[in-house]
Amino acid sequence: MYQMSGLAFIFIPISILSYVGVPRDKSNQVSGISNFIRNLGSSVGISMTRGARVARNRSEQRISVSAHLRGCPPQKPATAQATRCSSQYS
Repeated sequence: MYQMSGLAFIFIPISILSYVGVPRDKSNQVSGISNFIRNLGSSVGISMTRGARVARNRSEQRISVSAHLRGCPPQKPATAQATRCSSQYS
């Protein structure tokens, strides 16, 4: 919740700046365009974050499966036991 509190300091000034110099009869168009851009940016950000998480989970699963196939307990590759086990079976 605290991480999201800073978004008010970003979105409110952006909304105010998007209406500067725009006549009142064009405010509906500015509103539609700014909401479209905000939604587009959110969609791209979510998909990129999700893609990075999927790639990370797949690599962790590969490490776990390969450790089981070699008879080693599943470990993170940076641990000393994983290094010893992988060198023993290489």
